[in-house]
Amino acid sequence: YHEQLAHDLRKLRTHIPPSIAISAASAATCASARRCAGVAGVNSDTTNTTLTSLNLESNQIASAGVVALAAALRRNASLRELKLASQGQSISQAAEEALAEALASNSTITKLTLDTRSTRARDLIAKGLLANQERLRRERSSSAYTYVAVADSPLGRRG
Repeated sequence: YHEQLAHDLRKLRTHIPPSIAISAASAATCASARRCAGVAGVNSDTTNTTLTSLNLESNQIASAGVVALAAALRRNASLRELKLASQGQSISQAAEEALAEALASNSTITKLTLDTRSTRARDLIAKGLLANQERLRRERSSSAYTYVAVADSPLGRRG
């Protein structure tokens, strides 16, 4: 799978915002298969922990590449958005379902674009994204400031 992903990523017209810090600028142009796999999180020794959004739309990623990305999603803890819609290659329903199942074990992806034929994959993706969005909402609300009345406490009386 890694060879197919590297092959698919070499054909990419990847849109990685310049504000995203990645270790090698050439990773965006996929000059090295190892770096490309690292950007996607496939290679454990080069996994990117900074990348939060990856736009791979309108490329030539095939089923094997999607399966490799699914494997990467299982380990990735930084990616929030993954865009895979409008691929020039046909993606199998099995590959769609592999990506959807990987989403179940990934707690950070909140946005995913993918043209799916499999209703099972579509349902799993919807459930996974909803669970991740809900988790993120709970984190945000629990980290909100808590009002503490200081006026009547010893701290308030001391000034």
